[in-house]
Amino acid sequence: MRKFPVALAFLAASLIGVGALAASDKVVANFVSQASSGVTGQVTLNALPSGGTMIHGKLSGLQANVEYASQAFTEAGCATGTATIISHFTANDKGMAVFNAKIDTNLPDIKSVSVQLGSDQSLKACAPVTQ
Repeated sequence: MRKFPVALAFLAASLIGVGALAASDKVVANFVSQASSGVTGQVTLNALPSGGTMIHGKLSGLQANVEYASQAFTEAGCATGTATIISHFTANDKGMAVFNAKIDTNLPDIKSVSVQLGSDQSLKACAPVTQ
């Protein structure tokens, strides 16, 4: 009779551990406008079972019909560490854009995601990625 509560406790602890592990496979971060650009939005990063990360971004406050780029950085702040291009995209006529891309960088290595103006690479927004 005493073995049942121990087994139940072990099972519960195992399920909690699996849930915590699964939760770290997805991170949602908010873009913070830089240099009063007005660019805001959200980025969702999903770890892929085979390695790499699927990234989905949704932005507003962009200049209409202007090209931008997004990069993932291995350091916080969107300016240091190794940068990996995520996507090049053009804002629509309402100053909004959505991008989806898979990169080879693993989720735990990504510390920030940038939005930069395509013409001069000036930083318009940065999303700190905390895990």
